[in-house]
Amino acid sequence: MKKIISFVLVLTMVFGMFAIAGVQTAAAGNSISNAYAQNNLNTYIRFIEQTGIRHNSGTYKWRYAGDTADKEHNIYMELRAYYVYGKYIKFVSTIQENTAVPSYKMTTAVYIPLNYNAKASVVYHYEDVEGETLDTKSVISIPAFNGENAVFEKTGGNVEESAAEINEACNSFLYATLLLADNHIYETAHMDTGVLGFGFAGLCEEHEWHNHIEPATTAKDGIAKTKMCAFCGKLQQVKKINKIQLISLSKTAFYYNGKVQTPRVAVKDSKGTLLKEGTDYTIALSKGRKDIGQYAVVVTFKGNYSGKKTMYYTINPLKTTLTGVSAGKNTATVKWKKVSGVSGYQIQYADNAAFKGAKKINAKKAATVSQVIKNLQSGKQCFVRVRTYKATLFKGTETVYVYSGWSAVKSAKVK
Repeated sequence: MKKIISFVLVLTMVFGMFAIAGVQTAAAGNSISNAYAQNNLNTYIRFIEQTGIRHNSGTYKWRYAGDTADKEHNIYMELRAYYVYGKYIKFVSTIQENTAVPSYKMTTAVYIPLNYNAKASVVYHYEDVEGETLDTKSVISIPAFNGENAVFEKTGGNVEESAAEINEACNSFLYATLLLADNHIYETAHMDTGVLGFGFAGLCEEHEWHNHIEPATTAKDGIAKTKMCAFCGKLQQVKKINKIQLISLSKTAFYYNGKVQTPRVAVKDSKGTLLKEGTDYTIALSKGRKDIGQYAVVVTFKGNYSGKKTMYYTINPLKTTLTGVSAGKNTATVKWKKVSGVSGYQIQYADNAAFKGAKKINAKKAATVSQVIKNLQSGKQCFVRVRTYKATLFKGTETVYVYSGWSAVKSAKVK
């Protein structure tokens, strides 16, 4: 009696072990990208190289003792993985009944090229104690493999089953081999891509969808991978997240008015789309924002975006009014109006209206309302303007000088 048709039943029972081991056991869907699979394969290769394993990188063994309804089966299944430097990774899966005196033995060798091209070469061999043998081979598309699409051709042996029966049995065993191989890579290399870490996607009975985001920053675009299977990595949608192009304040300077003053924040991506506060970023503000001083606005990105930017604005003291400039011998006397709440005044003077090469003098008291400028050149015009300033503490420790705008310019000819 021929046994090859019964292999499908045998492998169905073996799948019960896979479920216990956490491996998905049914087929559906399409593939992750070749680049994704290549990355996982490279990770596996690096693991093997780092651990110094040149061949026989590991073995999985399972044993299934038949239940009450099927006591005749005692199935022993083994997977061995080999890494051939510079050529391929080879997975050899063997299953047999009765480990002491096997009534049959099946072996599948899957050759995965190191430069992953989504194809694998498969060699299948069957033999039993009655002298039946079967040698078949095929090429499969790994991403699209669903347990049914490999086409085997008989190359030797005396098995009399039909082509359909042979393909059904060979595909069933090949499917088990790929599941074991994928799980082997995941368990051995401890990769975080899920149980189906290598790239045999489409083997999940029911995908476990989740969102995966590579956030955009000010330096690079991000990627939103929505509905990505946690087990096989299958993607239903990939969307680019445009990088952050502009982060700006509506104003960087205010004048003191005794009230809280805060600029508006605008954030745009590289396409000019406005990002939303609360959804894409949050804003943290310095306390107060009423008194003269410097204040921080911290923009922290979230969701589809990552990073942080701190910007500053000032609440400046009020301007003063320059009331007059009178000239003396090599001197000029400058007068202005007093402004409350400032640390002092800064006087700027030059011999030209553009203030090229101008010099500055600080009057360091708020009550001071005049200043004599000395050592001026006789016969030259002296142009003068004044502004207020205040010494403030930023973050409680750092001294920051905050200035008003300049007053109107007045001039006098030096005697």
